[in-house]
Formats: sequence, structure tokens, C-alpha cells
Amino acid sequence: MDLSTLMPQQREIVTALDQPLFVSAGAGSGKTFTLTRRILWALSPESGPFIEHVDQVLAITFTKDAAAEIRERVRAALIAEGMDAEALTVDDAWISTIHGMCSRILRAHALELGIDPEFSIIEDADELIEQAVDRVIARAEQGEEPALAPDALAALLSWYPLKAEAGPSGFEASASAQGFVRRLLELACSLPNGMDDVLLARGDDHVSALADAYRACLDASPKAAEIGREAICAIEAYEASERTPEDLAACMMSCAIPRASKALPKEQIELLRADVADTFINAYLARGADALDALMALARAVEREYRTLKQAASALDNNDLLRLTYEAFRDHAPMRAAYADRFRLVMIDEFQDTSRREWRNFLPLLRNSMAQSDRTPVFIVGDVKQSIYRWRGSDWRILDSKVPEDLGPENILQQNLADNRRSLPLIVRFNNAMIGHVVGIDSEAIARTLEAACTNNAINRTEC
Repeated sequence: MDLSTLMPQQREIVTALDQPLFVSAGAGSGKTFTLTRRILWALSPESGPFIEHVDQVLAITFTKDAAAEIRERVRAALIAEGMDAEALTVDDAWISTIHGMCSRILRAHALELGIDPEFSIIEDADELIEQAVDRVIARAEQGEEPALAPDALAALLSWYPLKAEAGPSGFEASASAQGFVRRLLELACSLPNGMDDVLLARGDDHVSALADAYRACLDASPKAAEIGREAICAIEAYEASERTPEDLAACMMSCAIPRASKALPKEQIELLRADVADTFINAYLARGADALDALMALARAVEREYRTLKQAASALDNNDLLRLTYEAFRDHAPMRAAYADRFRLVMIDEFQDTSRREWRNFLPLLRNSMAQSDRTPVFIVGDVKQSIYRWRGSDWRILDSKVPEDLGPENILQQNLADNRRSLPLIVRFNNAMIGHVVGIDSEAIARTLEAACTNNAINRTEC
């Protein structure tokens, strides 16, 4: 196989097959090209060959479209290298999203795992979650929800309405038990043990220490002393009250923060501000303990209803795919044996969008696939600057923590693909000039670069 057209970094990446490798690859740097050439090199006689067939490759990327693109590029590259027989097997290769990988494993072992082999996959669980919430809330309204006793329901309703109230614009005008339960279920669905892994803070209702913090204000300016006296009186009044949510709110509204001064330096004011926030958050949680218990009972009922709906439809959501696959490898020795030495080459694309839970799902396959080796040759590609899915649980920081911990930091090679080969050079220079201006480069550099781009024959002004 001819590697002469590859850049030195690409050549090192393509030929490093026997140990973990992390590649930091920016947009347009040729990472997909390098990935496909790595598969070809592993199949080539010059590498050993390192693998005998393309089905010994496990390649995971973030979206179905990206997986399809990689398959097509691999197929085209195999044909170009005269490996037509291997090209015919690409559609059956393990090139997919992580959920696609989990689905394939579960279907192959469905009967031994007690799963319907014909299960469907819920791409968007919102509608089914909404249905589960509505059913449980309806039963609670009728007093027919076994998980929520009347006194528990009363405790919950003393804090929040059962359903959200829509304002004139159609948006929810207030928080509600319905809204909180939905959010709790969405969180639980992403956790290994569901609602059992959801822990609610309890807090405590000790506010006397806050009065001591305000006494420092009494020896400061007249205004600060006035604020201190009002806060201390409010705290003492709260301690003598029935400590209802209304009493707590009144106390909180009376605890203002004075301005910094010589007698009360900024650092002391910041500490007081933190004390006030911590005290009232804890007191609020403590006062609402019964409501929190009722809320969790309601959330557990919704979780059970959601599972019932999925079971009735013989359907799994994406979180089920991850959970069941992990449990299968954890609890079933035959499953682990089935994938021992299964994959000789493991590649994970768009690693910056991988969650800790998804990484945990890779480990059984990595450890099983290279059981005869003390190093797992996993190939990880990512770019921190392109991390845009943190709201879905992705965490690029696992590369600095979990990956070295799980694979051994001494084993991991690092490479960098920094050159943007997708954009025209003048556009790249213009963007660099813009960024440079932010950090202090003369703005004339931007004007010169833009003028050069616009007058270049390869670029017209509209594109600029």
C-alpha cells in the first residue's frame, strides 16, 4: 500500500496499530480520510496483515449520516486498492453509532437476554414520556395513584400545583409537580439504575448561625448596622414562628446585603452573601422535605408507567440500549466470551461528544476484543473546539481522566491533525486574523487579508 501521499502525521497515525492512540483533529483536517487509510493499512500485507477482514473493525461515530459516510469511503478505498471482496462486506461491517452497535449486539443475543428480538427503537422518547406523566398525574388527581397517599399529595400541593398553569402566551406560568417529574424521569433515563440513582438534597433548617454572621454589620456604617439589625430580628422571628414556607420567604426577604466598606471589606461581604445563599437554600430544602418525598414517589410511579408503555410496545429507547448492553457484558459470561478477540481494531470518532456512560459501554468490548494483549489499540479522534453536545451529557474531559485511568496513561500515544484542508487558504488566514484581533493583533491585518481574499480570482465578493 502506497503511503507516500500522506503527511508525516497521517502516516504515523495510519501505521500505529498496536496501542491506544488519541488524535486531536480540527475541522477539515482530513480525519475521515486518515481513518479510512488506517483500515486499509490494517488489511494490507505490509501491516502483517494486522486484521484479516473488515468485520474485525469496530468504528463508532456520533451520527448515522457520519457512519454512512465512513462506510462509503471505506468501500471506495477498498475498491481502489483492488480489495473488491472486502468492499462487498462493508455494509455488514461494525461501522455505526454507539446506539447502533448496542442494538446489533442485543438483537444477536436477544433470546438469551430475555429481550424480544423484534424490538423497535424509540428515536424520540418525548411523546411516550409525556404520555406516562399524563397517566400518573391523572390518577393522582383522582386519588387513584397507589404510590401517592392523600397526605403525601397534600404535602406536594402545598408547595406546587400538580399541573403547570399556562399563561396568556401559552408558556407555563409557574413550576409544577408535572414539570419536575418529567425532568426527573429524563434524568433517571440516562442513569444506569434509573430513579434509584437520583439523590435529592435534603438540607437543614438551622438559621441561627446566619444571625452571628450579621452581627459583624453592627459595628460598621449606620446603613450596614440597620441592615444587620433588621436581618437579626427577621432570623429570630423565623426561629420563633411555625416555620412555614411563607415564614421562610419573609425572613429571606429581610436579609439584605450591605455595601462593602473599610469596616466590612469586599471579601467579608462575599462570605456573608455566600452564607445567606447557603442558609436559605438548605432551609428551603428542609422545609420541603415532605414535598420532595412525595415528588420522588410520583416520579417513581411515572418511571414504572414509562417502562410499562415501552414493554407494551416492545420498544427500547437509546438509554435502554446502553444500559442493557452494559448489563449483558457485566452479568453474562457467555456474552463476554462471544466477543473475546472479536475486534482487533477499535476506532471512536467525534470523541468530544461521548458521554461517560457511553465510554463505560465501550470498555467491555475493548477489554474482551484484545484479551490476549496488555494494550487495547483503541483509536480515538476528537476536537475539544467542536464539543457542542454537553447538554446531552457529552464530556470531552473524560479523555484526561477516565480514558487514561481505564487504558493506562503510559500506553496512549497522541497526535495532532491541525491543518485545515477543507477551506481555502485565504479564508483560513482571514479567520486567523479575526481571532488574532481579539487577542490584540492590529485590525489592519484583517482588512489586508479580507481585501486579498476578495480580489483573488478563486474567491468572489459574495463568498467573502
